[in-house]
Amino acid sequence: MERLDQARAALIIRRALDDAAVRGLPIAVAIVDHAGLLVAFARSDGVAPVCIDAAIGKAYTAAMMRMATRDLAALALPGAALHAFAATHQPRPLMPIGGGVPIIGPAGCIGAVGVSGGSVDVDHALAADASRDDG
Repeated sequence: MERLDQARAALIIRRALDDAAVRGLPIAVAIVDHAGLLVAFARSDGVAPVCIDAAIGKAYTAAMMRMATRDLAALALPGAALHAFAATHQPRPLMPIGGGVPIIGPAGCIGAVGVSGGSVDVDHALAADASRDDG
C-alpha cells in the first residue's frame, strides 16, 4: 500500500502556504494519514487560533469519509443522513465544511489535507490544488 511520507506531506503544505501567501491569507494546514492520524502541520503567521483545530478536523474528516468535506455539508444538515453521526463521531466530531480533501493513491485514500483560514470555498481550493500530484 502506498504511504503518505513526510516529503509528500511537506510538499503539500508548502504548496498550500505559498498559494495562500499570494492571496494574502494566513492559513493553517494539516496532513493526516489514511487513519486520520496527524502526519504534518503548519500555520502562517497571524492565522486565527480557531483555524488550527479546524484544519486538523477537516483533514481527519476527509480521511475518515474518503471524500471532500465540502461534499459532506448537505449530508450533515439537521434531518439529513449524517447529521447525528457527524456531531457524535469519536474520537473527534466530523467537520463537514469545505477545506478537507482526501489524498488518493493507486489503491485508494492514503491520507488527507485540511486547510482553514479563508472561506470554505477558498479553503477547499487551496487543499485541492496543493494535494494534486502533478508537480
